[in-house]
Amino acid sequence: MINASCFYFARHGQTDANIQAVMCGGEWDIELNEAGIAQAKAATQLLKDTEHNIKAICASPMKRALKTAHILNEALSVPLTVVHELREWEVGEWSRKPYHQVPNLFLGSENPPGGETRQEFQDRINRGLLASVQNEGPVLIVSHGCVWHIITKLLKMPGGLIENVSIHQVNHDNAEVIEARKWMSQRLAPGATSAP
Repeated sequence: MINASCFYFARHGQTDANIQAVMCGGEWDIELNEAGIAQAKAATQLLKDTEHNIKAICASPMKRALKTAHILNEALSVPLTVVHELREWEVGEWSRKPYHQVPNLFLGSENPPGGETRQEFQDRINRGLLASVQNEGPVLIVSHGCVWHIITKLLKMPGGLIENVSIHQVNHDNAEVIEARKWMSQRLAPGATSAP
């Protein structure tokens, strides 16, 4: 279980796959588009204007997340660490398919043919989350939509979709027993799209 009291999560900026409404998992290392870069730059202003005291960034190694992290770090100037376990779900044969052609990512139980099982993905994200919050915090995690869904599931928070460059503060109540803590999230920045 997580021993940190607070961390932040941001989804990467918009990509062309988001616009086209097609699956973009861990196999497709797509770049941000111009709108995605603009979204990340706009979010830096929120980080400059607000005292969140973020002390480190942990980012997925994928281009869309890492570029977003570097842009956000223009406002923070903190150590940035790549955490390979935070990359997006490897969805195998679902990659590049329109959303309507794949099972429900958040409520379904089917595993992607040729990809990671849901359990493998969850276990990997759990390792990535635990590794990230070992840094001096609060830590800002910059990653992906399905990663956010798994984090909310692991922490038993309301989850589901997250918009591009939407920044969430995640913290818990002060229960003395770590396992008994109730986690909650609050969105700090508006996003632009809620596609995975």
